[in-house]
Amino acid sequence: MLREKINSKKGTAVLVWILVVVLVAVLGVILTPVIEKAVEAARVEEDESHEQTVWDSAFMRWVAEGGEFEAVYDFANKEWIDNLNGVKITPYGVSKPNKDKVIFVHCDEEGNITMKWEDPLKYLAE
Repeated sequence: MLREKINSKKGTAVLVWILVVVLVAVLGVILTPVIEKAVEAARVEEDESHEQTVWDSAFMRWVAEGGEFEAVYDFANKEWIDNLNGVKITPYGVSKPNKDKVIFVHCDEEGNITMKWEDPLKYLAE
């Protein structure tokens, strides 16, 4: 009976569909981690781009204004925020360690810039 189904055109079509489904499932299992890794690498690059933009902007601010400052750069409004008290800022970190965070910047009198990714809600609570 099985041999008859295999030899019939209808049985062959069913086997082909089963093989296609199995092949797609195997490819999905194999490619999912590869795709996830590529997406995370792109997110890390985006965060690094944000870091470079913030560093450049902090340096330009130090050159223009001089002096020490602590602030966060708001990408949505393209401006520095010195006091987060009551200010709503949209987080822009996208990679796993920086997800939903913003870059806080400290620049000393000599123009030494330090940056760290932080949760903006941490500073609103203070």
